[in-house]
Amino acid sequence: MSIIETNVNQDVSVEGNQAQLLVEIEAFNQNIDSLLQQLEHCRNTFTQSLLNRMERVDPGRAAHCRRVRRYAVITAHELGLDETQQQTIELASLLHDFGALDAPSSILQRQDALTAEERQVLRSYVYEGAKTLGKVHAFDQVVALICSHYEWFSGEGGFPGHLHGNNIPLGARIIAIANAYDALITRRPGYKPISSQDALMEISARTGTQYDPDVVEAFVRVV
Repeated sequence: MSIIETNVNQDVSVEGNQAQLLVEIEAFNQNIDSLLQQLEHCRNTFTQSLLNRMERVDPGRAAHCRRVRRYAVITAHELGLDETQQQTIELASLLHDFGALDAPSSILQRQDALTAEERQVLRSYVYEGAKTLGKVHAFDQVVALICSHYEWFSGEGGFPGHLHGNNIPLGARIIAIANAYDALITRRPGYKPISSQDALMEISARTGTQYDPDVVEAFVRVV
């Protein structure tokens, strides 16, 4: 066999190997896409089951979580976050109060304002509920947002880790404001609702201490 013929055969062999590799890569990508779709379906199914439980145990809290989700998502969009980030924030805001369902009935059924100690107990249940969700790997990022949404931007008075500034996940900073706003404008035991304008003024007054100034600005623009 001549050198030319040998080189031609080698080229054909390389091309064949490359073609086979491309076929295998395409099959692998299709398998990954299928697995990701299955994972997304499982996560959505699990989320819905958690929401169904919340609806049964505390319909008012479930409604609050849905409203917080709406405020959080439109704020995330206003801040230019990508679709994946928005989806994580949406899930976290929907489930941010899930752990509260396991709090003592004496707290959940109170018809007047909670004491400072009772509020701390409730936050502890929210935090522990989030950690339980963390056992599901698909909720890792969601849990980080739930666990941090009680932190203060200044680092003072926050819960649980006294994080501050950009050390607090952006999604948590968004949920904190959405959560506070809905609490202020909605009737709840021990508190009278205030107007949207007054609620925004109260939130703005805590800018730089409890809330991220940039997130407050975006929230005010879209609510």
